[in-house]
Amino acid sequence: MALKGTLDGETRRAALLELTDERGSLQLSEAAELWGVHPMTIRRDFELLESSGRVRRVRGGIVPVQIDAFGTRQGRNLRAKERIAAKILPSCPRAARWASTPPRRPTCSPTPCPRPAASPS
Repeated sequence: MALKGTLDGETRRAALLELTDERGSLQLSEAAELWGVHPMTIRRDFELLESSGRVRRVRGGIVPVQIDAFGTRQGRNLRAKERIAAKILPSCPRAARWASTPPRRPTCSPTPCPRPAASPS
């Protein structure tokens, strides 16, 4: 089922983006056949979508760019992050007050933990 070449560029790019989001990827040859346009037209559309940061070019097509907000990443691998924090906690003397109830969201202290003194040579 070809959508024919009657769509204007903006509409075609919006449809390309929507299809890429639905499928997870889109091949250049498939898109050209689907819209009934020359592959070079689709290639230019892919370049415009990539330059706008909406997709990433891969061999023969595009994939959607995953927006990975800090808030989302902060909750990933939480147990591993807590184990790492528990291991370094004893090396920071000011952290003793947090040892009993570590905060879920770390807060920055205006004064950093003191560094161990260098041994005299």
